[in-house]
Amino acid sequence: MKYVWIGIGFFFLALGGIGVALPMIPATPFLFLTAVCFGKGSKRIDDWFKGTKMYKDNLESLVNKEGMTIAAKKRVMGCISGLFVVSAICMRNVKIGLMVMLAVWVLHALIFAFVIQTKEDEVSQ
Repeated sequence: MKYVWIGIGFFFLALGGIGVALPMIPATPFLFLTAVCFGKGSKRIDDWFKGTKMYKDNLESLVNKEGMTIAAKKRVMGCISGLFVVSAICMRNVKIGLMVMLAVWVLHALIFAFVIQTKEDEVSQ
């Protein structure tokens, strides 16, 4: 079963890497799933992943419950909003789909506003 977790972890790592490179694809959820899978699969691979720049830049502050900078929150919400706009255009005739997407977008906004802490930028400290 360890090998299955490791395989799934590398799959999510690839998706997270694509998300880091392409701003329209969210990286954080995939990297979070990578950390979970590696944690269940192998301590050595989990330690390696937690030492990577990708983990430190995108996930470490969330895992340590330090929050996200306002710039990071804006970047993520901008990507999410852009994806939802494109999806809404494609689904403009599916009213229930549009309502579900709007509800999901509002939920994202509420989570970013009230659940995930906002930390100060490193530059301003």
